[in-house]
Amino acid sequence: MDKDNDIKVARLDGYLNGISELSGRIREYASFAYAFSVLDASKSVADLLVEYYSPQVRLEFSSVIELAGNLDDLEAELWGCLSVDTLGELGGLFKELLVERNKYLAFRVMDQVCDIADSIGGCRKVFKLERKGVDETDCTYFGLLFDGSILFLQFNKMSYD
Repeated sequence: MDKDNDIKVARLDGYLNGISELSGRIREYASFAYAFSVLDASKSVADLLVEYYSPQVRLEFSSVIELAGNLDDLEAELWGCLSVDTLGELGGLFKELLVERNKYLAFRVMDQVCDIADSIGGCRKVFKLERKGVDETDCTYFGLLFDGSILFLQFNKMSYD
């Protein structure tokens, strides 16, 4: 990663953080984007993430799947991660508007992801990793694998139950 790509990733991180701050209860949602170099191409995406976090936390995933459609599938997956319901659960017409807003936000996120991908070199694979019911937080990670680097999008939902 170079300085220009670091700035692009930081911009995406801020965008995701802003969306999550407007969602649900205070601190109910958190979203991040971060990237780092991959020194050992033989490691799985899950192993790379565990290694990245290993000094702070023990990560175990309830599922790890490769998205067959790569970036095309990622956009559809993001619809459910970009919650902007600032007033809590809404129904009827408001629910439809929320779905449309989430699709638009996913499109905007993908615009930034594609800009990063174009700079780094094409995205080879996209993985979805889930960590459910651990420490009262559900986490969804998307790992975008490039030659020599990886970009993660992370979405956390804290349980208040």
